[in-house]
Amino acid sequence: MTYLQLLKKWLKSALYSGLNIIIQIFTILILVIFLFVPLIYWLTLPVDTQIHVELTVDHVSFKVDKSTELKKSIKFHSATITEFNNMQFTPSEMPVEMDLNTVHITGFTEDWPTVTMETATPNTTNFGELHELKITEGAEVEFTVETGGVLGITIYNTTSIPPFVSLQHSGVFQMTTRGCQIAGMDLLPNFMITSLSDYEIPAVDVVGQVDTLKVILELVGGQDVEILMDSQLSDDGGYIVPNGIAIKELSLLRKDMMKGRLVTETAVKEGEISYPAYPGIEPIHFGNSNFMFFDQMENFRIEKIVFDPNENGFRVSLNGLARDSVRSYPQGFPENVREYRLTNADEIVEAGKFYKLMFNMLLWIIPIIIGVVGIVSITRIKLSDDDIDRLAGKVVVSLDSKK
Repeated sequence: MTYLQLLKKWLKSALYSGLNIIIQIFTILILVIFLFVPLIYWLTLPVDTQIHVELTVDHVSFKVDKSTELKKSIKFHSATITEFNNMQFTPSEMPVEMDLNTVHITGFTEDWPTVTMETATPNTTNFGELHELKITEGAEVEFTVETGGVLGITIYNTTSIPPFVSLQHSGVFQMTTRGCQIAGMDLLPNFMITSLSDYEIPAVDVVGQVDTLKVILELVGGQDVEILMDSQLSDDGGYIVPNGIAIKELSLLRKDMMKGRLVTETAVKEGEISYPAYPGIEPIHFGNSNFMFFDQMENFRIEKIVFDPNENGFRVSLNGLARDSVRSYPQGFPENVREYRLTNADEIVEAGKFYKLMFNMLLWIIPIIIGVVGIVSITRIKLSDDDIDRLAGKVVVSLDSKK
């Protein structure tokens, strides 16, 4: 065999070996992809996550999961009740000539009845309290900041049992009415009612319309008002435990008319999401103008709502198990969605030192194993040193014979 023939044979063998090496490399890469893509996909999948959310909003509405009461008294300077069916109270005297022990004020549903209560005593700034507010199961409760920075509470009812509110007060107060009657007689506006001395704690009880009731409160002194809901005594009966209120839907949107168009805007000013089960994970902060959505929550509760008149908004604390997306995006950029549930990787890393060590070891060992398998596979198809020596010997012998 001539030198040229040997060289061609060697080049052909080298080319064949090179192609085999390339094929083996691609085979290993495909194997790595098939192994790692499902693993990475699984690691990045969101999982059911227990979350705690702190929000500052200028509007919040939610649907209650069961009938409840707002038992935290709210002191007010004046109160406006609208969209009600009837209210009753027992005055010690009336400015109109009626022989009534208990006064029933009835509203015309078609006229949007309104009653405003405020003190008739100069310099009295704290004459009333919202003492009780009953909400039926499935009703929607809306907290808003009304014109002038006053607190608005609206209940949209879904059952045949109307909402109920009780307002306690002291001293002489004035009622301004619109669309109301007493015993079938139209009420004159701005009539005075003296103290309700028939009761130890005088109160005005209001029954809402079947589908709605709204209360607007002008609060005292510009101080924060904490609203704790559905509280109960501790096991030893020694103190009040705020359980929060169970809800099934939450909306952080508001709708405004702008240039004749109905525009939906976010009510979120700022917020923070933390993970109670994993205190090692830093809370996530987000700023204003973020739309926030909670798709499917389990044991979703509002722990408290604090009305801050100085900020014209509410501080809301939420807690629950997120079984579906908890996401946000900046207003005007719906494509920039951020998911706040944890992933499988987050849970593995935070599960403990043992699992974290095992996870890190797997991340190192799997590529090493694949690399070793690849090197062995490539080595098996490479020309061995003995093959190269034999080929070189044949070339030398061929050259010597020619001489």
